[in-house]
Amino acid sequence: MLQVRGRGTNLRVWEAVVESYYSISLKVTQLAPEKMFRQIEKGELFLSPHGLLAGFNKMACLDSRELAKKFLDAYMPKLRKRYGADVVVSVDVWKQKKLSRHEIARIKRDSDLARKRLETGILAANQSPVSTVNSEG
Repeated sequence: MLQVRGRGTNLRVWEAVVESYYSISLKVTQLAPEKMFRQIEKGELFLSPHGLLAGFNKMACLDSRELAKKFLDAYMPKLRKRYGADVVVSVDVWKQKKLSRHEIARIKRDSDLARKRLETGILAANQSPVSTVNSEG
């Protein structure tokens, strides 16, 4: 789990204890978007925090295995519908001795977005669960 101490919204990190983060990798046999050909051929196909196919640089970096499994469970019906029932998925762990402030901020941002999508049930990539506003009152 990500533990960050700091001030305000500038993500000034005083201490961070992060040993690993998690991603969701995919292998598809049905046709995927042409722009993903290179990632498919290299075996570098991941799920983004928006639920889309992505390469390494846009994959969702999540702070716990449990969150990654819940996120995957939420998106599996869509993935099966788009890419067939034989989509192969796995939750991968990435371990590093020390992460940079940028990497820690990315893990926090992606994890927060994934949790928000799961809480609100808004899984569509073109809708933001963060900007949903309560229209009462």
